[in-house]
Amino acid sequence: MRVKTLLGKWLFFFVAVILLTITIIDGCNYPIKVTQYEEFKTEIDRQIPVLMKKYNVCGAAVALVHDSSIDMVKGYGLADKKNLIPVNENTIFQVASNSKTVAAWGVMKLVEENVLDLDLPVSSYLTRWKLADSKYDKEEVTIRQLLSHTAGLSAVNYAGYLPENELPSIEESLSGTVKSVRKLKLISEPGVKYRYSGGGYTLLQLIIEETTGKPFTQYMKDTVLSTLNMSSSSYKWDTKLKNETAKAYDIFGLEMPNYIYTEEAAAGLYTTASDFAYFIKANIDIFNGNKLNNDLLKNKSLEIMYTPVDEDYGLGYIIKKLPNSTRLIYHGGTNRGWRSQFAILPEMGEGLVVLTNSETGKHLHSDLVAIWTKWQTGFTPKAYIKDIVLRILVKAIAFVLLAYLCLLACQIIKNVFIDKKLFSRKNRLKLMLMLNNRKKLLLVFSLLFALVAWIVVFYTGLLYNGWTFASFMPAGFNILSIAVLLTIIVTLLRVVFKLETDLT
Repeated sequence: MRVKTLLGKWLFFFVAVILLTITIIDGCNYPIKVTQYEEFKTEIDRQIPVLMKKYNVCGAAVALVHDSSIDMVKGYGLADKKNLIPVNENTIFQVASNSKTVAAWGVMKLVEENVLDLDLPVSSYLTRWKLADSKYDKEEVTIRQLLSHTAGLSAVNYAGYLPENELPSIEESLSGTVKSVRKLKLISEPGVKYRYSGGGYTLLQLIIEETTGKPFTQYMKDTVLSTLNMSSSSYKWDTKLKNETAKAYDIFGLEMPNYIYTEEAAAGLYTTASDFAYFIKANIDIFNGNKLNNDLLKNKSLEIMYTPVDEDYGLGYIIKKLPNSTRLIYHGGTNRGWRSQFAILPEMGEGLVVLTNSETGKHLHSDLVAIWTKWQTGFTPKAYIKDIVLRILVKAIAFVLLAYLCLLACQIIKNVFIDKKLFSRKNRLKLMLMLNNRKKLLLVFSLLFALVAWIVVFYTGLLYNGWTFASFMPAGFNILSIAVLLTIIVTLLRVVFKLETDLT
């Protein structure tokens, strides 16, 4: 028996080490080892479909800006699975929170025109809705703070509304009178620390409407989108957009509704990879003093936006300094069924856009941004290194559990089919005794509860306003889920049928 136990432990250790090694290798994406840009572009083009398959991404559109020029725009995969419609450079995607960055341009344009002041209280621009009184001074909340998520507002996020339903007003959304949307509140001292709040950008949307007298969608079209040559983009999902908009897919690859938004500045921009590449190019041109259109933002305004207010968030942008002092400017977007990302190396004249119609798309754009940044600068973003560590940790735990389960399954099979213990008279008696044992019954119900709870918490969206929590987890989380659920099931079988093992 002791020899058998030792063999079981060594076998478990051996299998676990092999699986852990595979996990580490699988979790890391090695840099592309080419020296010429055209070779890099070819290799990126080859790797994207591989990564899409790996992460179960239905469709993606990618754009590269090179040497201050739009160099590549290409679609991959499907915009519509059912009708087998491929993604192309004109396929429209929701870009979720990247809507905020473009909306910030609309705000800064009004600042340049002296319609708005970054540091005056927002209350001076509002008549249709006001922040409620709190123990903090709402008169200290400024536009600069709203743009940089430092206003101390509650972390309001938006799940969107079904397209067949009537949209609520901005005031109803801000007041939290709409199901699934919480009221925007002042919950900490303004200007002290970073606290992400989509509601702050909805408030900016209202301020734009109040000060211009135009609907937000119309103002953004006239002042920003048209100026940037983003002719296929809009903050309003109209008939023209519907025909070109991709379908959205969840983490299982199942089609989802195309949720739409009253909170357009925070989450409602529809665009193409081609159009968003124009936006990236404009950032680079303005930064380097090559502005071709006087209606675009001034270099001074963009430099203000690129300056972190707290932590690494500027006015609509995330700013990271690489070890060689090069700035990596980026932002991501997450809506139900959609993930998007852009990244800019303004000093180098380089940019990247990744749009996807899948909730698993964040893994794809995380990899692409890291590969692109590493090739361009020689450095990997710290955020990606943290992501890789989490991926390895998640998969390592999963594979250790699976290795244990493989060994356990062998012993259980021996118990059931070779020793016939499951159907023996003795075991049937144990089962009857267990059913009369409150402690054992409590354990059984606890295991059943854990099984259901894991599924509900991570895969149903019932607890998170429709968001599937598993879609925010590191790549490989589904493997961990399988391992955890199998562990619970096998443990449940052992408890119920009194199956013995000699692995310990």
